[in-house]
Amino acid sequence: RRFDSFAHVNQQLEQWMADVADKRELRQFRQTPEQRFALEQEHLQLLPDTDFDTSYFDIRHVS
Repeated sequence: RRFDSFAHVNQQLEQWMADVADKRELRQFRQTPEQRFALEQEHLQLLPDTDFDTSYFDIRHVS
């Protein structure tokens, strides 16, 4: 298989995911990724407008 550009690789990958990967049944769930996402989608929430603060500040006293 040959690709003309990185965009072409991405386009082919998206097509493969839609036509093959998302249609395969996952043995442990007996569902396809497409079916599992449909169930999960109703529970998804929007991300907050502000970034999550991951900084940590602590004062240490050394004697």
